[in-house]
This record gives sequence, C-alpha cells and structure tokens, in this order.
Amino acid sequence: TVGSGDTGSGGAMTLAAGDSSALNAAGGAVSITGGSSTTSDGVGGGVSIDAGVAASGVENGNVTIGVTSASAVTIGAAADDKRILLNGLTEAHTLKVGRQDYSGVLNKHLKFDSAQFTPPDLYPGSVYVFDVYAPGAALGDVVQASFSRSLGNAFLTANVNEADKVRLAVHNPGYNTVTEQLEQGSFVVTCTGYAVSPYVARFAVPPP
Repeated sequence: TVGSGDTGSGGAMTLAAGDSSALNAAGGAVSITGGSSTTSDGVGGGVSIDAGVAASGVENGNVTIGVTSASAVTIGAAADDKRILLNGLTEAHTLKVGRQDYSGVLNKHLKFDSAQFTPPDLYPGSVYVFDVYAPGAALGDVVQASFSRSLGNAFLTANVNEADKVRLAVHNPGYNTVTEQLEQGSFVVTCTGYAVSPYVARFAVPPP
C-alpha cells in the first residue's frame, strides 16, 4: 500500500525487474503468484488486479496489460481445460479460433439493419432484388442476411456486389405454387472478413 493524497494524486507504485546489458541475456522477469494451500481441504490463494475508483463518478482507473512492448500476452491454462470469463463488452481487432493450420483469422465483422418496410408480393419463380449501403463491405466478404419476419417458402441470398454495397435477393422458387406475401419487417446483414491465409485450400474436386 502506498500513501494517499488529500490535495493531489495518491501515491504511485512501480514494480519493475532489472535490465541486462550482457550479450544474449534476458531482462529480469516479474512474477506474481498466489499462495498455495498444503491442507487436504484448503484452496489456493487468488491474485486480484484492479484499478482505483473515482468517487466523482467521472471515470474509474484502467488496467493496462502488455500494450507497450509485449510480443505476446498469454491468459489461461495451456491445456484448454479452464474457464475464462469476460464480462461487459469484449472487443477484439483480430480473432482466431482453434489451433489448426486452416483456422481463419477474423479481422472484420460488420452488421447493418435496414429500415422497416414491406417487400412486394413474390409470385412463383420471381425474385425481389435490392441493395443495402454497407460501409466497409468489400468483395470477397462472407455475407449473411436474415429477415425479421417469416419468409414462408421463399429464401434469401446476399453478397457484396461492389465496395460498400450488399445486394440482397428474396427468391420465391419456381416449384412453389403460392404467391409469397411477406409482412413488414427489417433485414439484417452481416459482413465478415478474414486475413489472407498462407495456406492454399486443397479442393476435393480440382477447379476447372
């Protein structure tokens, strides 16, 4: 515990290991570990890191880890057998799931909601096509779309038609004998982008 201040800032504390100037040597490491229990019914000690509270309600302090010079920040057991709980809004600029070579690195996930409107009647074999302005959408993005109401026997497709624009198409297939009359609703479009993969996919059937 460091000192408190009644006219300025509270006391600060810096915990740092020593530098090394020796050839091929590493700088000193800092480890913080909770105490272990040596009894049959005890539990290990925890480690808590938290920021200070602002009584003014303006803004509490922040906790910053690995922002300046860390080449990697590792959290959690390597065996993947423990739970990591993240509360509140979690933001990730890039995201990879899985250890496989072909695990994609997600670097974009956009979401757009259209205004409420009633699509026109769809006769069997007809298609209703319209574009949605989607800033940041790019050719090659993986696009998904949904409608807030039932589509009946119709189905919905979507793709990036040009930069910043997604084209949606509501299809009433030719085998359907019913004119689809959709209710008023809104469309939701998501565009997902991935970093370029260093691996070339091996298709089961070679492309023409």
